[in-house]
Amino acid sequence: AANSLTGANNVAIGFQSLFGSTIGYDNTCVGHITMAAGTGSSNTCIGSNVGYSLVGNANTCVGIMSAQLATTANNNVAVGAQSLKNVKGNSNVAVGPNACLNLGTGSYNITVGSNAGTNLITESNNTIIGSHPGLTGESGYLILTNGNNTNSLIINPSGAVQFNGGGYGSTGDMLTSGGNSSTPFWQPLVVTTQSSSPYETSLGYQALLNNNANN
Repeated sequence: AANSLTGANNVAIGFQSLFGSTIGYDNTCVGHITMAAGTGSSNTCIGSNVGYSLVGNANTCVGIMSAQLATTANNNVAVGAQSLKNVKGNSNVAVGPNACLNLGTGSYNITVGSNAGTNLITESNNTIIGSHPGLTGESGYLILTNGNNTNSLIINPSGAVQFNGGGYGSTGDMLTSGGNSSTPFWQPLVVTTQSSSPYETSLGYQALLNNNANN
């Protein structure tokens, strides 16, 4: 447990947990070499090799090697093996094995799911529910996917919506159901008047497509 600790109110349980800390305080560390080289304060680290290099404050890390290589990170929550392993940003929440595994300086991301957000490095303000890896170079997205990432709904920072990579549509398009087993899709809004019946007006995809009645 703690070796040269001069801080206050620390709890260190496990081989070399808080081993190198000299100034940290209010830390709770449980596990093999947990926060062994860390000097931060007010952190809770539970599991083997958790928060090994952590010098930030007010982080909660649970699971083997979660926040293992984190340094100046603050106010993060990592739950799951290797979640937020490399984090240096602030106020991220990663729940699930390998969630936000590669996140560096990105901040304010929320990821829930196995391997969720593994593409995120400097990106910020993303919310990912499911196993989607996130969009490289993009911030401010909401992504919902099923467990194996075969279906997804993505909302961009402007509020535009796409389903399963089908694009965001164009101005004036309407969302059309593909039925119970098909992906919704965007279609141009069509307004037509049948030449044989000037009092019939259609609004919507394929409305009155085959109507040739005469009045």
